[in-house]
Amino acid sequence: MPRYRYEALDQQGRPVQGAVAAPDPETAQHRAAGLGLKVLRVIGPARGLKWHQHLARGYFSFIFHRVNTKALAVWYRSFGFLLGSGMGMVEATETMARRTRNHTLSQVSTEMGAEAQAGRPVAGVMDRYPSVFPEFARAVLETGQESGLLEQSLSRLADYYDQLYELQQAFRIETFYPKLVLLAYLVIPLVPNLVLGGVEEFLRGLWGRSWEMAAGIATLWLGWRFLIQFRHFRQGFDRVKLSLPWFGGTARRTAVARWARAMAMLLQAGVPIRRSMEAAGAACGNAAIQHSVGMRIAEVLGGTPLSQIMTESRDFPDQAVDMVATGERTGDTPEMLERVAGYYELEAVTASKQTAVSVGVLAFLLVAVLVGYYVISFWTGYYSKLFGSLEL
Repeated sequence: MPRYRYEALDQQGRPVQGAVAAPDPETAQHRAAGLGLKVLRVIGPARGLKWHQHLARGYFSFIFHRVNTKALAVWYRSFGFLLGSGMGMVEATETMARRTRNHTLSQVSTEMGAEAQAGRPVAGVMDRYPSVFPEFARAVLETGQESGLLEQSLSRLADYYDQLYELQQAFRIETFYPKLVLLAYLVIPLVPNLVLGGVEEFLRGLWGRSWEMAAGIATLWLGWRFLIQFRHFRQGFDRVKLSLPWFGGTARRTAVARWARAMAMLLQAGVPIRRSMEAAGAACGNAAIQHSVGMRIAEVLGGTPLSQIMTESRDFPDQAVDMVATGERTGDTPEMLERVAGYYELEAVTASKQTAVSVGVLAFLLVAVLVGYYVISFWTGYYSKLFGSLEL
């Protein structure tokens, strides 16, 4: 959904600027007015996207715009260092475009340079790459540019992605063994072909199994990418995921940690509470939690404490709610949110390790049973043919 910038007056008559996500300018003006502002002007997106660009940057973004967490962390960090060294925006973006190895981030840097030369905010470029820059990242960068603290905002985003990268690496290490066992399942049943039929027969069988598995995985992935475009399906699936025994607890801890980390960063960056809750909900990675919190944003604007919203949503552990309530009483909510994120990240990592070990054992047992079945079936068939030929 495109973002529209607005110029308005607050209740004291002071000029303010901001941005809202909306399908058209009229809706954008209505949403900005809902913040208690007198809207003077709504400015549309700097540049629209054609239908094939929407496909490439949305549905097929995992093919055409692949950017991993490590690349994002390095990009944010390098961008902030260049601005902190005294470089102007145009020079910094041109340097990033030349030095960035990732093609998508290099293109983003180039487009940011063009926007800076035209005198427009560079954060608008991020709206063209929604799969690369989630809502919370766009909110932090826009606020940093409007407040003149862009370097600090880039540093906060770099820290966030550094921590996310560490979590991803820990999970990959723990899931390496189950992946290795599944790979063995692809090869081991074909060993009799190698012994009896030779290398050619073995390679032919391996190619057939590999092709079938690749086709099945590709079909499932594309179908999944299509289904998650529907909001209600995504919410329903994430709600079921939270209700599962064992796996649901890990998913909840991960979502709470991401929500708290993003919320703390947004509040520290000075992002308004309404947009902070919208962006943090999108950052948690769970559509069910995002929906339950998003339904109560108006209550926060009416003065309801954030901890009460968390309680009413019934998606946050009591300990997390108590910590946020303490932060509200002491006037240091962002720091308590950081602590919540730290605690639940550790719990999520521990639970992920336990899950990975359990899945590894189950995968090993499953592969052992399947391999035994294939071996017994092969030799049963072999001896049946042998005895049949002897009887003749």
